[in-house]
Amino acid sequence: MTITKEVYPYYQSPNFGHFYNCKLYTLHDDHNIVGQLIISHEVAFISTDDIKFRVDIKNNIFTPSEYVISDIKSKAKIGFYIFSMWKIGLKEIGTLTLNNDIYICNIQIPDVRHNIFKKSTWGHYKLLLKNQLTEVVYTIKVQTGLLGLKNSEFSNANGEVDSNQPVSSLILAGLFFFERMFSINNESA
Repeated sequence: MTITKEVYPYYQSPNFGHFYNCKLYTLHDDHNIVGQLIISHEVAFISTDDIKFRVDIKNNIFTPSEYVISDIKSKAKIGFYIFSMWKIGLKEIGTLTLNNDIYICNIQIPDVRHNIFKKSTWGHYKLLLKNQLTEVVYTIKVQTGLLGLKNSEFSNANGEVDSNQPVSSLILAGLFFFERMFSINNESA
């Protein structure tokens, strides 16, 4: 499967209304859209033909941030993200609990190694979302300018997803970790 990320100053979603300064991740299988993840400052939405989830984004300063995932139709809490309140390196970004299954997300070393002298190597990222039964590997290439990787949170991107269990709702929920990683990288830059 492939993924695209587009950054919009304004976006009108047919299902969720209008958004300002949002990111739209789209999951494709061949040339068909499987689902989407829309992220704004306060809320995110995950949607496929079968499901529609809402993620309430609330950051905490002194405790780990927990973002609740709710099923829009039933209004039931079906999961949550927990993110560390500390900066991260090549380690765990956080955890995702979805339908009572717990997944850990780790930053991986990308297949294309960064070389400051070769622009084609800039902006490559790789994440691993896994538990005992499932493993999802995300690789993404962020479009970079002459200034390098700063502001990758606000750049378009393309990538691929490999999973031993291609559950689209889980794959889309895992994409949220890229935004967490990008925001931390931008704070560090």
